[in-house]
Amino acid sequence: MLMKTAKVFLVIAALLAAMIFVTGGRGVKYAAEQRYHTVAAGQTVWGIATKYLPEQDRTRDVRELMYEIGKRNGLNNYSIQPGDVLVIPLEVEIKEAAEERGWVLLSTLLPAF
Repeated sequence: MLMKTAKVFLVIAALLAAMIFVTGGRGVKYAAEQRYHTVAAGQTVWGIATKYLPEQDRTRDVRELMYEIGKRNGLNNYSIQPGDVLVIPLEVEIKEAAEERGWVLLSTLLPAF
């Protein structure tokens, strides 16, 4: 039983070490991506932010995206009119090639069990 527990611990430790190695110990990098939205009758900045929130990779609150929309478009009191074209600033993850991250296959790090 002790040997099995030790193997499980070593596998988990090796996986964690591999994850740190693969990511370089760094967090995820994000880049700004712009979308454009033409305001329709009855739309609000809250509703527009809610619509675009799932399209970004970074998890943030809808109020943060509302703030960024207001700032990017120079909105006073978040007042918009039908026909206005708004810039929607989204944050998307920068995908690096596996070779750039120093990718090592986990199968080479872990012995077969």
